[in-house]
Amino acid sequence: MQSLCSLPVTSASWSELSKAAGRCEQRRVVVLVMTAGTSISKYYRFLSKTNEWCWLQTRATIVYNTTKQPQYIVCMNYIVR
Repeated sequence: MQSLCSLPVTSASWSELSKAAGRCEQRRVVVLVMTAGTSISKYYRFLSKTNEWCWLQTRATIVYNTTKQPQYIVCMNYIVR
C-alpha cells in the first residue's frame, strides 16, 4: 500500500473528489473563511487518482491586496494519518 503522502490527486475540483457527506463541511468552511478571514475544516475523505480515499484537513485564509480588499483564498491541505 502506498503512503498517503504519495497518492496522486486528480485535477478535478475539491467538491467532486470529496465524499458526499463532506460537502456540508466544505460549505461551512467557505462561509467561515468569507466571514472570519480564516477557517479550519474537520477531517474529510478525498479520492486519489488510484481510487483510494485519504483523510485530509484544510486550512483556509483570505489574502488581501494593498487596498485591503480580498484578493484570493489560500488553502493548505494536510494529510491526516
